[in-house]
Amino acid sequence: MQNKNYSKKLYSIEQAEKENLIFDNRLGTEPIPFGFVNDQWEELKSIMKESDKLYKFKNNSKSWIHLAGKEGFELERNGKVVISIITTMN
Repeated sequence: MQNKNYSKKLYSIEQAEKENLIFDNRLGTEPIPFGFVNDQWEELKSIMKESDKLYKFKNNSKSWIHLAGKEGFELERNGKVVISIITTMN
């Protein structure tokens, strides 16, 4: 059953990296997936197993209105979140 407090969408690693390339001179001359949280992204990828699922999640609009909104990625194994990365929050 979908949690009403947030939505989630299944993603591939390639899709997530492509949509989250960050250009910042402080990180070097080449774009880097997930920018300043790239180390968290690399950790997520290192523990991912073939049967795991990667989801992009986002809190509902009520959370954002109340300055408690978050979005990011979560790795699920057997229906439970193993690790998550917050990419945006307010």
